[in-house]
Amino acid sequence: MNADHVKEKHSTGNITATVSPQGPFIAHEVVMVTDEKELYISGTHHISEDEKLVFHFRFAATNGEQSGEFNPSGEYPAASYAHVTRGHIRLYSAERGTFSTTLIKQTQHFTGNFHFFSAAPDEEAFEGTFNIQKFDL
Repeated sequence: MNADHVKEKHSTGNITATVSPQGPFIAHEVVMVTDEKELYISGTHHISEDEKLVFHFRFAATNGEQSGEFNPSGEYPAASYAHVTRGHIRLYSAERGTFSTTLIKQTQHFTGNFHFFSAAPDEEAFEGTFNIQKFDL
């Protein structure tokens, strides 16, 4: 499951990064897609026409509160961050970190926070919050 399969855009809200290699920013272009098992979240911040910052998250589609640690294998719960410049992608995958979230399926609202470190040799810290409404179809 990923954002490439979104046919209708409905999600609003943001992912606010308080810590990243590029400093704090707010990703207002958000996608939230779910099925019975998995919740996929992404947030994009456009710096310029040729440069953007993108978060990707995968969680269990559990109604209510959940917290835990990110899985470095890429299976959910998982997190990654990409710095895209003129088609060049610098990808940072979560090696370790934690999250605490709340998903209210009935009102289609997702909130929470995250903190993770990417894998060495370029170990970087990432921290922030989610506040996203409405599932994309």
